[in-house]
Amino acid sequence: VTSFCEVPLGLTILPGRSAPLACQVPVMHQSLTPLTRALQALAKREPMVYFKSGFDLLIAECLEKSDPIHSNAAIGWQLIAELVNSIPGASCDVLQIGSSAHLNQVLKSKQYGVMLISGHGYYDKKNNHAGMVLGSSHSIGIELERVPPLVLMSACHVAPRGYGAVTIADILLAKGALAVLGTLIPVNVNRNC
Repeated sequence: VTSFCEVPLGLTILPGRSAPLACQVPVMHQSLTPLTRALQALAKREPMVYFKSGFDLLIAECLEKSDPIHSNAAIGWQLIAELVNSIPGASCDVLQIGSSAHLNQVLKSKQYGVMLISGHGYYDKKNNHAGMVLGSSHSIGIELERVPPLVLMSACHVAPRGYGAVTIADILLAKGALAVLGTLIPVNVNRNC
């Protein structure tokens, strides 16, 4: 199912079902706002990216070491790094990121195919934008110069829909990412660990 709307159709539970639509069929959601971003996405031709022969994964840990969630996240990222590094042709780097400038340096130093950003997300209702905390500063991704084709965000509320908000997910797509995965809603980290 391809959905061109502001409502996250994949979360819909149809009558007589107990699971959301996205659990039954693949759902691709394309937001209509901001309209210029939707037109850009529809007008450009995307290059093909294959990960069959291998890929380089960057896990950008943006949680500060003093954050209570950091130690649990570090265990998970280490397990993922070991798994990815055991795949022929694949490699994984887990790096502590202190700022967007630091993340820019890391992304310039190596051609990553996949980036997983771990941190806290935020939604600024007053200014109608959503982003992530990179180290100690808030970012919606404008200052990032280059991003890998696939970006995964392990953070709350980085891509809210229905508000017409400018989000870090939208900015990363505009910066060259072909696919971005981010949460639409806040998630209780302590309950879901």
